[in-house]
Amino acid sequence: MIRKKQLSKIKFKKNKKWFIFGIISIISLSLLVAAFDFFNNQDFSKNFKPDSAASEKSSDDEKDSNILKFWENEIKRVNDTDLNLNFGKTGTEKYTNPKTGKKYEFKSQEIEFESPNWVGEDDKTLTLHGYILYPERIKNSNPGLLAMHGILGKAEEAFELAYPYLEEGFIALCYSHPGHGESDGPEPKQKYFYYKKDYNESAHFYLTLCGAIQGLRVLENMTLVNNSKIMVTGASYGALNTMWLSGICGDRIAGAIPYIALGDVKKVLEDPTKLLFVIWGKNADEMKDSGWWDDQNLKFDPKYYLESTKLPPILW
Repeated sequence: MIRKKQLSKIKFKKNKKWFIFGIISIISLSLLVAAFDFFNNQDFSKNFKPDSAASEKSSDDEKDSNILKFWENEIKRVNDTDLNLNFGKTGTEKYTNPKTGKKYEFKSQEIEFESPNWVGEDDKTLTLHGYILYPERIKNSNPGLLAMHGILGKAEEAFELAYPYLEEGFIALCYSHPGHGESDGPEPKQKYFYYKKDYNESAHFYLTLCGAIQGLRVLENMTLVNNSKIMVTGASYGALNTMWLSGICGDRIAGAIPYIALGDVKKVLEDPTKLLFVIWGKNADEMKDSGWWDDQNLKFDPKYYLESTKLPPILW
């Protein structure tokens, strides 16, 4: 038989467990509410100065901030590239909210815009294809959304990311990355991820980031979109671009929600079954021996972009 003293200890341990769980839950809920309250009360209407230098960092951070310093100058090349907007046919996208069962019909319109090609290429720009999605009720000033699909996907696959925003009155741009869907550009192959030339001359993710910046500019140039209320989201490869874009153009973004599971890049590459290993076709040791960690990884790993002083609120 269990003695009363032992029984009291067991009850105490159980009560203590639930008490701690309750405290953690209350704190977590409070932080979540505070975060939403902070976001809803922020003024995101700061003017963007594409050529202005970011706040100086200490010399200890200089190595890791190379990619941010690079983009302080490179952003001008992108911003100076004319969008040359071309609008195509219109259509209707039907959507049923899986939770509420409510049905919607959103108008869509095809769009094409220009984005920078690699430096040194004969074709200076690439034509990217996508869609503008409109909410059922359009106002004079609507929040905007840039939604980006994953690798080997296309613009239409980002519609699912956009639908919840359209319900709330957002105008959304979903487009295909370079080399995807109907967009121009090289296909996402290993040689363009583990590249040999300079970053802006041969890296596929340089092209996709340029496309993301141009996509942001498309929304900024729409008279119906409120420039101070533009959200950015993406899945997988689109999520990486969301984080890269947030580090470079964060002061033009109201908030970012990347959907991705990505841990330490080097550890991921130790397992040949992981997606990143398949993309690069090399393991971490091979890349390290070739100097990849000192050069290319500083331009790929999102943690170096997340050191930016321009970051918007991010739900990762």
